[in-house]
Amino acid sequence: MAMVTGRSAMVVIPPYDHASTLGLSVASALEQTIPDLDIVVLGDGVGDDTRAVMADLCRTDSRVRFVDRPKGESRNEVLRHEVVSAATAPVVTYLGDDD
Repeated sequence: MAMVTGRSAMVVIPPYDHASTLGLSVASALEQTIPDLDIVVLGDGVGDDTRAVMADLCRTDSRVRFVDRPKGESRNEVLRHEVVSAATAPVVTYLGDDD
């Protein structure tokens, strides 16, 4: 997994069947006062609708990344651990995709 270095904070967004609200969640994170964010959306067995939304968001802003994986066990804590463990930012936060 590619790491992003030099960011002040990482925002982890684990979507669950909310492709229609995912863009709003990512936009909310991007509108924060810290401009150097690493926004990572975790694709835990998501559908093609979520992949399409994420393709647009990643193309639009280099601070947004999508880690697309097959459905893991439970809430795919293994994937979450992998992403958070690879973080170089001193602050890691969590944002629900429907918040």
